Amino acid sequence: MGNLYVTITNGDIMSRELTFEPFDCDNHYYEGEDAFIRHVPEEMQARVVQWAEVDGRKYHVVGGKLSKAVTNPTWNPIAKPGALHKYFRGNPEGKNPMEYLKDREPLPAAYI
Repeated sequence: MGNLYVTITNGDIMSRELTFEPFDCDNHYYEGEDAFIRHVPEEMQARVVQWAEVDGRKYHVVGGKLSKAVTNPTWNPIAKPGALHKYFRGNPEGKNPMEYLKDREPLPAAYI
């Protein structure tokens, strides 16, 4: 197991250094809506990220406050596979990366 070293100056965090390479071990990009509570005892679930629906859209609730930090928290719809191919091949059309992500499709169940 590695370590996390934090340098603090005047009460401010100046830098962080990991002595190991972080990795995502669950091998998927998208999480099901129960990801935050799936393995949390029922009596503790109110202390984790919750969901709220406002005007037909779902949002995260963090610490009892509505969060709009993640613009598409359900990850549905998503950009189609390969959407950024041209962008990462030199962006021959000179587009903003977000332009390539506009063509979307429903999130396939196999992705969760």
